[in-house]
This record gives sequence, structure tokens and C-alpha cells, in this order.
Amino acid sequence: MIQSRDEPRLLEVDLLCELEQRWQAQGAVITGALRPGLTDDEMDTLTEPFGMRLPAEARRWWGWHDDADPQPPGAAAEVGPERAFLPLARAVRNARGFRGSCEWRGAGSWPGLEAGMAANRCE
Repeated sequence: MIQSRDEPRLLEVDLLCELEQRWQAQGAVITGALRPGLTDDEMDTLTEPFGMRLPAEARRWWGWHDDADPQPPGAAAEVGPERAFLPLARAVRNARGFRGSCEWRGAGSWPGLEAGMAANRCE
């Protein structure tokens, strides 16, 4: 499928590798503390008990690295504005806590993966 110029580029392995290379080139402290990625089975173990299923793009993210541990002093805890670098276990807790607080998009959707859950705040 050809992607339109107006559509955002989906998260791909090559983009994640490029991000990590840029962090390394800039001497970002976090590069030495990146945790290994999770397997599909590990992701399912964390999500399935709550009726959640990660979309492919989220699986790519947590398959790449599952946060940085421990968060090194001076390292950014975010990978972008209001985008925390959360381990999957914490993201699941966030999503579970949000699920009953206001409109939920339905089983299997992921409203709370980023810090602040900006995309799904109650109005």
C-alpha cells in the first residue's frame, strides 16, 4: 500500500534504529540504560488478563526496548513532548486506570500509553 504524503509514517524498525543511533551520536545518557525489548509472549502476558491486545505498532515499540532501567540521572524521561518512555507494565496500569474514568474507545484500544493521556482527556 502506498502511503499518502498527508498520512503520518507508521512506526517501523528502521525508524527506531535511526532514533537510537541519533541518541548515541548526541551522547544521550539513556542509550546506555535501554532495557531489552519484550517478546510477543511477554507482551501478551501483561495485556491479555485485562482484555487488551497491543496493535502491531505498539508491539514494535516495546519489542525494540521496554523503557530504560534505571532511569539514569540527567536522562530525559520522555521521548517527545508529553510522551513518556514507559515500560509496558506501567502503560498497562495507566490504561487500566483510565478505562473507567470517562469515554473509552472500546476493547483493544490504547488510550493511555503516553504521559498525560492527552489524546483521551475527559472534556
